[in-house]
Amino acid sequence: MKKILKLLFFVFCLNLHSQTSTINFETAGDGYTPSTTFGSNYTDVFNRTNYNISSVSNEDGYYWAVEDISGNPSITLDQINVNGSSTFNFSIDMLAYHYGKWDSTDEVKITYSLDGGTYQNLMWIQMVPEGGGSTAYNEPAALDTAFDGDGDCGAGTTLPAITTGTGSQGCQVSSSDFATFTASNISLNSATTLDIKLQFNGLTSGGEGIYLDNIIIQQDGTPSVDPEPTNHPTGLSASATHEKITLTWTDAATGSQAPSKYLIIGEKDSSIADPVDTTAIADDSDASDNRVSININHGVGTTSFSNLGVSAQWYFEIFPYTNSGSTINFKTDGTVQTGNATTTNAIQITEIVYNTPSTDWEWVELYNPTGSAIDISGYTIIDNHPNTMVTFPGSTSISATSYFTVVVNGSGTAQFTADYDPGAGNYVGGLNNDSDSVILKDSSNNIVDQVDYEDGSPWPTDPNGSFKSLELIDGNNNYYAASWQASYAEYGTPGSKSSEAWDTSLTSSSNLTISSPNHIVITGNREINNITINSGASLSIEKAASLTVSGNFTNSGTTTLRSDSNEFSSLILQGTSSGNIIYNRYVNSLSNGSGWD
Repeated sequence: MKKILKLLFFVFCLNLHSQTSTINFETAGDGYTPSTTFGSNYTDVFNRTNYNISSVSNEDGYYWAVEDISGNPSITLDQINVNGSSTFNFSIDMLAYHYGKWDSTDEVKITYSLDGGTYQNLMWIQMVPEGGGSTAYNEPAALDTAFDGDGDCGAGTTLPAITTGTGSQGCQVSSSDFATFTASNISLNSATTLDIKLQFNGLTSGGEGIYLDNIIIQQDGTPSVDPEPTNHPTGLSASATHEKITLTWTDAATGSQAPSKYLIIGEKDSSIADPVDTTAIADDSDASDNRVSININHGVGTTSFSNLGVSAQWYFEIFPYTNSGSTINFKTDGTVQTGNATTTNAIQITEIVYNTPSTDWEWVELYNPTGSAIDISGYTIIDNHPNTMVTFPGSTSISATSYFTVVVNGSGTAQFTADYDPGAGNYVGGLNNDSDSVILKDSSNNIVDQVDYEDGSPWPTDPNGSFKSLELIDGNNNYYAASWQASYAEYGTPGSKSSEAWDTSLTSSSNLTISSPNHIVITGNREINNITINSGASLSIEKAASLTVSGNFTNSGTTTLRSDSNEFSSLILQGTSSGNIIYNRYVNSLSNGSGWD
């Protein structure tokens, strides 16, 4: 599991309402003191970083990253002058590394001290409990509002995460953008100095991590409520690069009231409902429900959404607003700015093998869905470390409507001849068995496609440690777990459409035609009357399975019978037959050991 963490600037400003202190890490050591620093990037780190995390759309400059750490480090915000103030509010933007990697020993404890006295609880972040007590593990992170050691799952308490999903107890993490969490109106008891300490415990494995940003200490309670913004922004524009859409706009003219932020809503339906005053809308980068949203500070002028699917038209509207929470005030009258863009029909990652039995032989399948060949010279495949696993050489292309297989770790026994294999000595390590990313980038370093897979629910688990592959279910956005299945056929379906299970409603009196490019797999004992496998189509009969054909068997495609050292498959023909059959016969004794001949 990994650790990641963000913080923000240290700026003092005094106005008629209150005094505000902001820590942003744009300048090292400005307003904060870490107990130690190590690492860079956004993994295996306890340090400030400006690494660009591709799936996070609202990171801003430097932040503090905490991931896969040791030694229980801390950060102190010390000697904040609170002389003359009676209360303070504390807010912080936070984002976990992964929705399901926090353990019961992972925690962030934020405490405060007045005038050098005893530290008191301010905000805790803990694992959402799964009922397993001290040995519980791999769940979302959330605020622990009762300070009892258990995170509280909820819309306002669960931390967003770079990798989204649902914990084993149903706690859902749907956003991969920073969210703001607040502790309000803490009495200062006539103190003159305030110290705040962020203590990081556990978080010692890959994937266990947190980012922090925008730490704000507001003295003398909540600022005054501002009226609705005077003006709308102008010039909203949307442009697509592969599965990513970037939005730009010109900030609203100040008028009598400038916006504090903008809410941007994106939907596949052009009829976007206006937001309602007093009801904030949280950031949501999960496009699987055909809706996304983000809150952006006034003055930024741009944002983006990733993993929006291929050939998908999206519509966007931008709403300026003031205040937050129950006092949020949107401007919805006048001319609301709109924009739209369609993602490109780009190359997709359609199959992954990341952990085979014994020594790994790992590979990735790409698919070109367009009607023209795509040149992938200079494209790369990277993981989430990030390691560049493959760089495609010049004159490499994927033909129209064709699959392309790539070896990413060829240490084990080859299962087929791939379209591209970097070769021995050029592998940079395999994909992680528990979770990892497969990211395809073009020659300009733009993300073409990305899959962040897991070895636990809601992802299929069979591909971890078996001969099954992770296959994209035909026609789905491949960023989400629901779009994937374990292959029905052992060794997957390299270079062809994902496998489909035999229709068990078919009987010995049924007739079946398998058309291109379908790949049907039999895993039990089945019967049929007449069966035809057309050119470009496939039929696989797995080990310990059989097909009895009482009528005619006509094969113009590919039919494969599989076996291993203990189990065999069979095809029983009682009528006429035509075409060839591939029999993967396992032999227990060969000159070089056992295997298929």
